[in-house]
Amino acid sequence: MKHKNYRAVIYASDIAILLGKSVKTGYRHISQMRKYFGKGRDMFITVSEFCHYTGISESDVYTHFDAIGEGRRDSEKEE
Repeated sequence: MKHKNYRAVIYASDIAILLGKSVKTGYRHISQMRKYFGKGRDMFITVSEFCHYTGISESDVYTHFDAIGEGRRDSEKEE
């Protein structure tokens, strides 16, 4: 499922809400994913990488983005 109007990067706060955990745990998951994907500390984790790593579907992540009012690019937001 393609979601071209949404941001590509997921943050620790998103992970915390999706998993029902603390933001600190979200950062821990990001660190583990960076190791898994061979990324440096300054590199982002994409939504598709997060979904691949956790098994959570992209549509669930984008539903979360819609619920919190984030994710869509400013030029694409519905009024």
